[in-house]
Formats: sequence, C-alpha cells, structure tokens
Amino acid sequence: MIIGHQKILDFLKRSLENNKIAHAYLFVGSEHLGKKTVALKFAKALQCEEIQNHPDVLEVVPEIIEKKGIKKEQEISIAKIREIQHQLSLFPFRGPYKIVIIDGADKMTHQAASALLKTLEEPTPNTVLILISSSLGRLLSTIISRCLVIKFFAVSQSVIKKGLSVLAPKSVSLEKISRLSNGRPGL
Repeated sequence: MIIGHQKILDFLKRSLENNKIAHAYLFVGSEHLGKKTVALKFAKALQCEEIQNHPDVLEVVPEIIEKKGIKKEQEISIAKIREIQHQLSLFPFRGPYKIVIIDGADKMTHQAASALLKTLEEPTPNTVLILISSSLGRLLSTIISRCLVIKFFAVSQSVIKKGLSVLAPKSVSLEKISRLSNGRPGL
C-alpha cells in the first residue's frame, strides 16, 4: 500500500496512458518515504502483471555483509552494473520492458556509476531504469542529467494517519504513530 505521493502516482499514470515513458527515472528523497514501493508499483504497471520474481524486472541493492555480529552495507560494484548491462542487452522474456530498479544508487562505486552512465547514454529499446537515492549530492551530475528526476517529500501527518487506519488494529494510537513517523510512511 502506498501512503501519500498522489501527485507522483498521477504523473506516472499519465505517462503510461500517453505512452511517454522515460528510459531512466531518479526517485530521490529521504529514507522511508516510499520511493521503492512506488518504483515497484510503476514496474508492475509497465509490465501489466505481477512483478514478484518477474524475469524482466531486476532489482539491485547494496549487499549487506556480516562479520562477528556487525552488519555493514557494501557499495554497489561495477561487476553488478556489468551484470545488469548484460541482462539489458537481452530481449524481454515475458513483459514489454526490461526494468532495472537500483535501490541505493548513491551507493555505487565511482567505477560502477561510470559504467552505468554508458547505459543511460545509449539505452536499449524497451528498457526502463529506476534509480532510487536519498541524496542527489552523492550521484554523478552526468547521471542526474540523463534521468527524469522525481522528488519525494515528507507525507503529511493526516495522510499517514488516514493510510494507517486501513492497516492498523483499532487499539493502536494512529495519532502517535503518524506523529512519530515524521512524514515518512515507511517508518
């Protein structure tokens, strides 16, 4: 369920209806706003079907390694981007598009970002890339310039409260939870 971001959802819906799909989107905003949830819903709409384990929807996230009980998030490597580039060179298996969602795009190594730039400059037909980032400042300006930037903002407390009313049991204080979320539905 998506809480808030109605203007963004309407914009993406109109893009689909008018067949004006960009080859690359950059969803940017604070953590836990719902950027990935919106990206997955958009991918589902593009493919016109369920995307759980869809062979034409690829997700990239920074790897998390654990040593001695300490978890550390790794950067997205150039090897991962090259793997994505190979997958994008193939025809879509089942859907009309090959879609890549890169969650944590600001966590790419410099080499990975440079490799991705080649894909953004020369996209293959029927390819859609959705980059998700919490910071524009940590991305190469050349990557930003080749994407349609969609900025996510905090969601109002009343919208979060209304969205949670559908999900939460009656005994939960929606007022308190919506206030503590600080405009971030993911929290």
